[in-house]
Amino acid sequence: MSENVLTLKNSYEEELQEKKSFSIEKLAESMRKIKTTLRLRSTLSTILRNVQAPELAQQNDKTNSYPNHYSCRNHQNFRNNRNLEKR
Repeated sequence: MSENVLTLKNSYEEELQEKKSFSIEKLAESMRKIKTTLRLRSTLSTILRNVQAPELAQQNDKTNSYPNHYSCRNHQNFRNNRNLEKR
């Protein structure tokens, strides 16, 4: 009887390990898809900016960014202005 219990336990542990590895692989695949999607959206924004469609590029940037998120240039200007005011 103890052999049957041991066999069942081993098969259960193997099955559990297979499920864990499968879910990790599935998660990694979905992360790659998300990363690719974000990269494509960024590329689209850059292309729109280069094609002289600033209103579309700006609209696309707003959908990709968090509220209150400064672009690098705006943030740098903000910091420069603040430093000038302190002087």
